[in-house]
Amino acid sequence: MNTFIASILLIICAILLLQEVDAKTKINIAKERPSNKKYEIEMIRIARAFQQMGLDKMKDNPGGGSKCISCVIVIRMIERLAAAHDESVKSILDKICDLFPSPTKDQCHKFVPTVAWIIQLLLSEGAPPDSVCKSIHLCTGECVLFKNEFAKHEAMVGAKTPEEAKSSSSKFAMAIKKEISLQFSSWWDDIVKTISDHKPIFDTDSDYFSTVFGLRGYAWRGKDCDDSSDNVYPGRKTPSGDATSDYNCNGIHGKDPESGKPWKEVLCKGTDQKGVIVLGDSLAAHFRIPQQWVLPNVTMADFSHIVSILENELDWPHLSMYTGYTNDTTGLTPSKTQSIYSQLLARNLCNRNDFQNIGVNGARTGAMASKISKTINRDPENDHPAIVFHALVGNDVCSPHIGRYTPREDFIKNVEETFSYLDTKLPQNSTVIAIGLAQGGFLYDIMSNLTHPLGVPYKNVYDFLTCLEMNPCSGWLSNNATLRAETSAHAEMLSATYDEIIAKNNYKNFNVLYYKFPLTKEFIEEFVQQFHLPPSVLIEPMDSFHASQLGQEVLGLKLFQMISEDHPDLFGPINPNNDKIRQLFGN
Repeated sequence: MNTFIASILLIICAILLLQEVDAKTKINIAKERPSNKKYEIEMIRIARAFQQMGLDKMKDNPGGGSKCISCVIVIRMIERLAAAHDESVKSILDKICDLFPSPTKDQCHKFVPTVAWIIQLLLSEGAPPDSVCKSIHLCTGECVLFKNEFAKHEAMVGAKTPEEAKSSSSKFAMAIKKEISLQFSSWWDDIVKTISDHKPIFDTDSDYFSTVFGLRGYAWRGKDCDDSSDNVYPGRKTPSGDATSDYNCNGIHGKDPESGKPWKEVLCKGTDQKGVIVLGDSLAAHFRIPQQWVLPNVTMADFSHIVSILENELDWPHLSMYTGYTNDTTGLTPSKTQSIYSQLLARNLCNRNDFQNIGVNGARTGAMASKISKTINRDPENDHPAIVFHALVGNDVCSPHIGRYTPREDFIKNVEETFSYLDTKLPQNSTVIAIGLAQGGFLYDIMSNLTHPLGVPYKNVYDFLTCLEMNPCSGWLSNNATLRAETSAHAEMLSATYDEIIAKNNYKNFNVLYYKFPLTKEFIEEFVQQFHLPPSVLIEPMDSFHASQLGQEVLGLKLFQMISEDHPDLFGPINPNNDKIRQLFGN
């Protein structure tokens, strides 16, 4: 899924940001930070984008794989930007370059002439994006998305001699080949080692909390209020020194002039404080590619937040159903944010900032057990209890390769390993809520005959991705009803193992609850009947696989409602001091 997820980034990193870097220059952030801090930050940003794209490990799948689908999306974006603005490809690329800070912006401008002329030529010939990408050798083989337009352009190109057919693209193809194989081996490897652990990049005190929004910073975890002390961070219960200080970063500090007691004690003691943590996949991280980027009415303003979006790996955790805490400010993500964390915060403002979103695109239970779960930060002695969601809802049955499911025994082993680790990290009276796998067999029926933002039916997109071996869930996004049913059956079987895991294990620091993933066919039918909206509004339009912002909102509310009805005390009482907290410390 990671390679599909990052398809949109090729324009930034493969076409625009792969500049003439000195192959002998090694930027080893872990060992030696360059004196130019701004340049270092830019290199980290580029590296993060490359890591998510999988360009460091990019392989030639059939038809070009991730390089092909990346190219197709990017060329469609360029084509529609140029048409909407009535400008040349070069002008559009230059404007995109201007979105980035120096030195990336300057290097980007230098590279634009290398690519702009050939893209302009091919588009002027009426070539659809897949034909353009085939001409520049990023798509190979027989995989086709825009079938009618492709056939027309191929017929025209076929009328030329082989030399003529190649002449328009040979210079570009050679340049791209040179740029994409920029000998970044040691440079790239050094950077990847520092950023592949799903922890904040900028974290001076190494407490896993940051003062930077992106790069796994406070979009993902509560904002650190003292990055020089690893004893000050969101969720801490025990003061590390001065009890009047804001040692848990919830914004409450100082002391009550009447009693002389710290405000934290006066306003928060005995209110059952607790945080929210999610261990999940791309749905928990709230992955989405803005459809505005490829629609006919696209504007340059739609790209004004692209740096921040890339730094967050095309995820929007701050708007997610588990840890969302704000509404969108980019104009790209309509609907409100209603999350488990926001509901918990509304009940008790002392819980402010106490959240961790440890969602990773493409994560399976095996990766969660072996590595990802280790990035949680909770001190069993000094922190408040937490409500932890174990929410890996798709990838153990989803893969570009048909039938590549996690076996039942491996799933159980992975989950038990993760839970055993959590028992060493979570404070007593915590709760782990296991969320079952999704039942995604209905997605094809909802989406297949609708039109994708790229301008073709979704079923054509699914076939194209399957041909490239890039389908994020070949078992569900398929016209094969038998395969969809088989995938759903395996998902249901894996979900059923949670009851077995809960029955045979006892944990000293938490109890375990199990809930089915709420986005079911029945839930969608109820939603349609109640709101008179098509079911597709709950699904992300670009990938047709994840929940949209509206989907995240209603799922967050539904899950909170389900849990509250079954366990009314789990989320704690409403803090009677909330109004006082707002009065003294704001909202």
